[in-house]
Amino acid sequence: MKEEKRTDIRKQAKEVLKGKTIDLKKLSSGDAQNLVHELELHQVELEMQNEELRRVQNELEDTRNRYSDLYDFAPIGYFTLDGNGLILEVNLTGAKKLGRERAYLIKKPFSLYVVPDYKDAFYSHLRQVFDIKTQTTCELRIVDNKGTIFDALLESIPMHDSDGNLLARTMMSDITQRKLAEAELKQLIEKEHEARTEVQAARKLDSMKSMFIASTSHELRTPLNSIIGFTSLILDGTSGKLNPDQKEQLEIVHTCGKHLLSLINDILDLSNIESGRIRVEVCEFNLKQIVDEAVTNLNVILNEKKLELKVDVGDINMKSDRKRIVQCLTNLISNGIKYTEKGSVEISAKNIDNNVELSVTDTGIGIETQDIPKLFAPFVRLHTPLTYRTSGTGLGLYLVKKLAVDFLGGDVGVKSEFGKGSIFTLRVPVKLEGHSMKN
Repeated sequence: MKEEKRTDIRKQAKEVLKGKTIDLKKLSSGDAQNLVHELELHQVELEMQNEELRRVQNELEDTRNRYSDLYDFAPIGYFTLDGNGLILEVNLTGAKKLGRERAYLIKKPFSLYVVPDYKDAFYSHLRQVFDIKTQTTCELRIVDNKGTIFDALLESIPMHDSDGNLLARTMMSDITQRKLAEAELKQLIEKEHEARTEVQAARKLDSMKSMFIASTSHELRTPLNSIIGFTSLILDGTSGKLNPDQKEQLEIVHTCGKHLLSLINDILDLSNIESGRIRVEVCEFNLKQIVDEAVTNLNVILNEKKLELKVDVGDINMKSDRKRIVQCLTNLISNGIKYTEKGSVEISAKNIDNNVELSVTDTGIGIETQDIPKLFAPFVRLHTPLTYRTSGTGLGLYLVKKLAVDFLGGDVGVKSEFGKGSIFTLRVPVKLEGHSMKN
């Protein structure tokens, strides 16, 4: 069909649609048929357009509903405010946070829900939006309809409505938990700072204490050694024969002097250990010689108490700090003798998996189960009848534990049965690694 004829038919179809009468008699059968066909096409075209329009409208409705849901049920409150701070729009979350129905809030000042001390900050926030026309944030305290106060973050941006009016689109987030966390963190930091300050002060005090103990101990040991030495010479008869009373009194002086020197040495050792001034000096030695040396130092006490000494130590060569092992062993043997009234003290040693287990077994008063955890604490003396008749600082076992763990790479343990005796075992490596040999 020619284009001119199609245009003519479409004009006639329009006339039909306008309700004008067309003389169909004047149309040829072909023209009438074409006209009907065009009208049918046009009708189908309109129906398709209507269907597309309905589809688009449905999609728009779905989108609007989704937007409405996102807007209303968002986790933060959305507000639209005018230049006076009046609420023009609010989502359901915002209304719920303020404790009011949404309709009630419309045209109400937002400032009604701002804690008085924060109102100036709120008005300054509005001026940033409406006068400077910039996005801005501020933190406020909000009080809802029930009087509950919470911390809030306001974020506002300037916008224009369809009529060109400047408005503020404001988001309100509840930051109460964040503020609590910040406060707790600040408090924690302050406590940590206080703790560090206290630790530094304690370290300084401990250093001063150690210096004082070291200085005083050295000052005390010199005259004490003189007292012990000279009384020993007098007791040996170097300065002439003593009568029984003089000898008894000098023996008391001599014994008390040695006891006092022992206390001073324990305290000085403790000070050196805790301040880290002890240096490990590794050398090679035979364990049997060490045991013999420790026993020799304590022979007098053993003989005084008439205790049997048993030694079962094989030929074990070691590489460790000889002086500290002697010190540990001497303390363990002395402790066993001190709390044994009758019977025996036995020293034994085994090499197990390149570790020496050096045990001191006594037939003394033993230790009650609940008291065992207290043994290796400083200045602890268990309350027993023998405790009141024996001297001591309560530092011996503590020093053994510190030396064994911190310097000799080992440990010390105990097994005991109250009323029957105890076994103290020092466990240290046969060869102490990581330290240079003493020249």
